Amino acid sequence: MAFGDFLPQGGGMLLPWRQRLALIVGGVLLVCLIACYVFEFWWMDNTIGVASLVVWSLVGGSLMGAALSWWLTRKLKDGFERFKMVLLGAFLLGAFGPLGGSLSNRLLAGPVQARRVQVQRIEAFAQSRLGFFKGEQVKPEGYYLFVYDSETQVLERLRFRSLPRPLPKRGQYIQVLVRRGFWGYDVVLPLDSQTAAQ
Repeated sequence: MAFGDFLPQGGGMLLPWRQRLALIVGGVLLVCLIACYVFEFWWMDNTIGVASLVVWSLVGGSLMGAALSWWLTRKLKDGFERFKMVLLGAFLLGAFGPLGGSLSNRLLAGPVQARRVQVQRIEAFAQSRLGFFKGEQVKPEGYYLFVYDSETQVLERLRFRSLPRPLPKRGQYIQVLVRRGFWGYDVVLPLDSQTAAQ
């Protein structure tokens, strides 16, 4: 018995054109969603209180996926098969829930507002797929800026590609621009050369 005997039409890899099209579209959509996730990580790092947003997005996405799968499989008579599809829907939508939560929070955000924050620490970071040679001069790819936000009264870690020069010192205040997100989580905009220590 060959592997092809388990496939539709008994001996080949050919599927009906609608199924092939659905698989191709699904694969392209999955790649696009993963790419969106990668780009959104930068904004998620600069969202104040992002841990709470991620948790609520996971829960909301899972519930929506379970409800949608339950509705789509309402004609299935096999309860176990329906249960498996509901779990699959909950997992898939839950996995991409934080992406949807962050995108909707950021893209539907309110007007830009200025906020003063106190600098606590600055850490440069650089990444390399192959690592760094000993003694190599490494140019920072970005900076982690740890600030105390008096409005939320918590220490926040923000990530920026560049910081104003000279670098602000510990205890200094800088002004950052934020937008109040759609779900209430503030999004810090990238710093520019006009940002100065105060």
